[in-house]
Amino acid sequence: MEVFSLEGTNVTQKSVAVQSAELLMDESRGVLFTALNVGEYNDTFVSNSIIVDNNVKQFTVNPNAEIQLFVNATGSTNETSLPRIGFVLYQNDKFFKSEHFKSKRDFSRKIISGNIPSTNSYNVELAIRRQDNTRFSLQDFACVFWNYSEGDWDTRGCEKILVDDGFLRCICNHTTNFAVLMSFRQHYTYAKPLEIASVAGCSLSIFGLAITIIFQVINKPKKTRRSSAVWTLVSLCAAMLAFNVIFIFGVENKNGANQKSHSEVNITQENTVLDSDIVKTRNDLCTAVTVLLHYFLLATFAWTAVIAGEMYMNFIRVFTVPPRHFKLIQLAIGWGIPAVIVAVTFGATYPFDDLRYRQEEFCWLAALNDDHNFDVNKPMLWAFLLPVGVILIFNIIIFLSVSILVICTHKNNLQSTRNVSYIKKAVSTLSVAITLGITWVIGYLLLIQTDPTTSTIFSFVFCLLNATQGLQIFVLYTLKSPVFLKQVTKLFNKVSAPMIYIHSDKYHMIKRRAKTTNERYKLHETTTDSTEFTLSTTAN
Repeated sequence: MEVFSLEGTNVTQKSVAVQSAELLMDESRGVLFTALNVGEYNDTFVSNSIIVDNNVKQFTVNPNAEIQLFVNATGSTNETSLPRIGFVLYQNDKFFKSEHFKSKRDFSRKIISGNIPSTNSYNVELAIRRQDNTRFSLQDFACVFWNYSEGDWDTRGCEKILVDDGFLRCICNHTTNFAVLMSFRQHYTYAKPLEIASVAGCSLSIFGLAITIIFQVINKPKKTRRSSAVWTLVSLCAAMLAFNVIFIFGVENKNGANQKSHSEVNITQENTVLDSDIVKTRNDLCTAVTVLLHYFLLATFAWTAVIAGEMYMNFIRVFTVPPRHFKLIQLAIGWGIPAVIVAVTFGATYPFDDLRYRQEEFCWLAALNDDHNFDVNKPMLWAFLLPVGVILIFNIIIFLSVSILVICTHKNNLQSTRNVSYIKKAVSTLSVAITLGITWVIGYLLLIQTDPTTSTIFSFVFCLLNATQGLQIFVLYTLKSPVFLKQVTKLFNKVSAPMIYIHSDKYHMIKRRAKTTNERYKLHETTTDSTEFTLSTTAN
């Protein structure tokens, strides 16, 4: 293509433009190639948008240009007949596949070449319009040429010119295939997951869960079956407590506070071949928070499944003696299976790209693609929604079975339910639903595309119920416990009431029928001795 450009034929196609010109025997021997910006049709070349001027004294950037290449041949040759110069402009880099520079996005990378069949050196200036949009902004660039001997981009003989005029400018001391490699930073709208409702709900849950754990551990019963139920409840509360604490203090990505504005760039003076067209800021702390949140939330649901299994054994298929190694099985389900899921997910995604495992907007599992649509290949689906969905289906089946058994059935082994009021039955059913995390089903309803009003209502209800789940467990399992109320009463009774001393007056009055009436009384003070007074009256 470069040889063809020297034959004097001008061709303009959608993806390539070939132009040629003669160098003039004049003091002004600079040749300027210009490809104008054609707006929405900028992905294809138009014949009238390609301009070659072989009589340019000094290079000045055309504000309407997309790319310009200026070849300055002044004083660079002693030849009597000046050669032709050929230009080739490629719409993309399909013919220039680099092993070093990795292209992750479909950005337009135009390649331009200037060729002169001469052994003399020519200074070349290149200007290309910056590519910024609402989703990406320029981070850095490199002035390069295609090194045919190495089969890759090279920077030798080229330098950057840092001029903030909307164009990226380069200077090279030779003519060949030139390009400007650009790296971009994606714009993120950093979410604020810690709104007032979330903070208040999680804070109350942390308080309730901490009190519940302390109370249940201190008052752990000696009976095996009862102690097993307490142990599973404490494990559930511990997982939920850890999740809430980490969520409040770690879910917000600190990159949001430190990120520069979209107009700021980090262009370096050094001209080196870039590694990729996308720059991603690593945040290992945010990744670690995502791992912990992922693990403890999965562990929370796993322990709800363990509790559901205990309910099945206690109410539906009654076991007089728990199965062998029952506690080890519970440990494996509650803490082990979530660890395996997190480890496999992290190992399958993080080594390639940390944003394949987590989101950048906040520290949680990746769920959306670059177009902000739900991506089934992201770990949010197969590492969280699917396992949690299976657990919720299992819990709902157990919940419905136990609820029907408690409310409608009056068997000998459920003799105590006969005299229980429907209100207490409803409270018991509610406590089971909360413990098994049934309210998380609302989160799956949010995945269904609905109108904004319905989505807002579901979001509010979901936040209200699940952010306060720990508080609800505290109310139903601790605050309503007679043992807890008795201990709280004792605690308040230990606080001695303040002693208040009040001054008092005491009077003794005796009525007598006499000419002279004597009335006596004593005044008693808390800090003085009593004083006796006598009042006398004489009858007329």
